[in-house]
Amino acid sequence: MERRNREKIARTKEFTVILELQFCSTSSASSSFELTTDAPVNSIPDFASTTTTSSPFDMDLELKNIADICLTNREHELLAGDIVKHFFASAVNYRLVREAQEVIGLEELRDVLGFAPLGPWTNYSKSSKEEIEAATTIEEYYTLREPRSEVRSLDSDYFYEKNFPPAIAFLDKRIPTVRTIYRNKFAEIRSRPDAKVPIDRKEVDHMIHEYTTIAIRINEAFSAWSLTDCILRGELPL
Repeated sequence: MERRNREKIARTKEFTVILELQFCSTSSASSSFELTTDAPVNSIPDFASTTTTSSPFDMDLELKNIADICLTNREHELLAGDIVKHFFASAVNYRLVREAQEVIGLEELRDVLGFAPLGPWTNYSKSSKEEIEAATTIEEYYTLREPRSEVRSLDSDYFYEKNFPPAIAFLDKRIPTVRTIYRNKFAEIRSRPDAKVPIDRKEVDHMIHEYTTIAIRINEAFSAWSLTDCILRGELPL
């Protein structure tokens, strides 16, 4: 109980710092920035349809493209599910975008391994070593080993499960390269000469390790998002 209380206090401090940073960044921006208040997620230009596939996949370049993105105030609202205005939406999105992109990665990982889609949220728990070793099928083994997050569980102090579909839909349309990175990298890994077919436990462990590596790199790209930098680059108005 004491540990959980300490974690809650830490999360509260984290959110407070994010809001303070957001206030400092937005205080110099004009409130006259024009918003399109009637634009649902499906009104966002489909960046996937304009992406060319003729050039070879370059993960480093794709990550740089993510880091260089400047979302408008309205886009921040849509990413957050269109339930709060942009000031709070951008603070919420600081955590939401990281969790949502990890869900996209898990969706792609399950797909490439031929396993069932992600199920509904449950209470947060960690599988014991004994449970994992006792798994009777490779899919059960994967499910017990799959990376979990308390933020994406019924014990979350941050989000409801219903907050994620709008965020994932937004990312798929506005930043489709997130899913492309996971899909292409997983396909590349599974096509290596020593890839196990059919999949065994060692291969599952390897794929989970690769997923974690990719997720960290994408989160680092999202960490580069800065309203101040976007204004200085002239991509958002003062």
